[in-house]
Amino acid sequence: VTPAQAGYYYNNHQPVLGTLSTEEMESMRSVGDLVQVPEMEVEVFQQLQEEVGGWCSEIQEIPFEIGEIKFFDRHTGGVNVYFPSRNKSFSLHPAVYSEV
Repeated sequence: VTPAQAGYYYNNHQPVLGTLSTEEMESMRSVGDLVQVPEMEVEVFQQLQEEVGGWCSEIQEIPFEIGEIKFFDRHTGGVNVYFPSRNKSFSLHPAVYSEV
């Protein structure tokens, strides 16, 4: 594995994966916010997704696509994000996306 240049980001604005609760994420994000899933190791992404509703092969194709937060699921801890490019929503772990 070799490092790759993937663009720029504000390191202090990103939560550490898996450290924020749904309530904390809600206070940082709102319904209607645009978000994007950065590229990450599939194993990490898959493990986080198992906590909020599971994994499907289609989820691994959404990094870099822009989606809109539709609602916060307090039961699973997931965040429902709609991706217009796919005309589909996914329940995502709150730590796997960042605001656009």
